Amino acid sequence: IEYPVLSKSALTLNEFVPNGWEMLASDMGDLNKDGYPDVAFIIQSLSTYPCDPESDSDATFSPRILGIALWDNAAKRFKLNIQSNEFVITNEGNPTMMDPFVSMEIKKGTLHFSFSYWYSMGSWYTSNQSFIFRFQNKRFELIGYEMSSLHRATHESTVLSVNYSTRKASSTHAEDVESEAVAKWGTFSLQQLPT
Repeated sequence: IEYPVLSKSALTLNEFVPNGWEMLASDMGDLNKDGYPDVAFIIQSLSTYPCDPESDSDATFSPRILGIALWDNAAKRFKLNIQSNEFVITNEGNPTMMDPFVSMEIKKGTLHFSFSYWYSMGSWYTSNQSFIFRFQNKRFELIGYEMSSLHRATHESTVLSVNYSTRKASSTHAEDVESEAVAKWGTFSLQQLPT
């Protein structure tokens, strides 16, 4: 799969969308705290590819690109800050997996992503994940992560919450719906936040 190189700057959001691609999701908000709205967007290829070329499944996926552009008020244009061809998860390689992308939004100056994992076969587990990034130290750093999982047969459940800014995490686990959930808290050391 060949990914296009997005424009380094654009006057409008649509100018970042190359031929053969379409907008999947977008949101505006002030990400770098300069008082001007910035944009985050996900584009998707109009071309589809088999999830597993070696199987008989008809399941396909479309490659995706995450773009984040900050408004440059002096130039009166959006300047592309990030292009990621890997971050937005697809069901590539797994034809029994539903499309995992749920949402992307900017809230209070932070960038939020949500994904959901559900399989029609091959796994009893279903899970949800969310990521929160904040623009600091001239980059988008991961400040929050949450994951919840459920075994559809036994109803065993786990909820994990990580605050990367405070280096604290909590985990709650229950063996089934009748069991009392057990919560654990902990701290961790991390020299540099993931981006």
